[in-house]
Amino acid sequence: SDTFIVWVEMDGLFNELLGGFFEKCSIIFCEALKRKIPLRGTISVGDSIMDEEKKIFLGKPLVEAAKGETFQNWLGIGLGKSFRAIHTMDTRYILPYTDHIKKDKEGSCEILNNYALDWPRWWRENDCGEGYGDINSIIADMNTDVKFKKYYEECSRFYEYSKDGDSIWEKKTGIHGVTKQILSDLIEHPIVMDC
Repeated sequence: SDTFIVWVEMDGLFNELLGGFFEKCSIIFCEALKRKIPLRGTISVGDSIMDEEKKIFLGKPLVEAAKGETFQNWLGIGLGKSFRAIHTMDTRYILPYTDHIKKDKEGSCEILNNYALDWPRWWRENDCGEGYGDINSIIADMNTDVKFKKYYEECSRFYEYSKDGDSIWEKKTGIHGVTKQILSDLIEHPIVMDC
């Protein structure tokens, strides 16, 4: 499989909001689905060296993203354990979800946390299927190898799960209109996604 990296440098002014980055990741994922390219990835945060000119990319978030990708049974994008905070303005881009995670014997995963990128919301809100067909048909058409059937089925299940995104957050937090509250402290480091 191929690896590509998408990242954003955070500065003191904008490190609270990651919605633009999550949105870009959702666009990449949806465009790949339209072209029937299966993607699986992880969003991680932390200090890293990202030197495009010298082609040097180093840091714990890159390792976590690369490892995290292999701990998922689906087409989708999970969040690494390093991602410990969610700004309430960004809850529209991610959802609590664990069904895609490959768990160890104790039923946990040391690489991924319990959240995933809500790419289906972007798909629905931006009519991504226009001219391409129903999302479940697209995913089913991609499912050509019985060894990976569960990956495609889990992707379809997540799409359906995402339809209740706002009520999922309300149940998790007990807060109506969760974007009006702060859930946690903010991360002040660069963010990377490995697919």
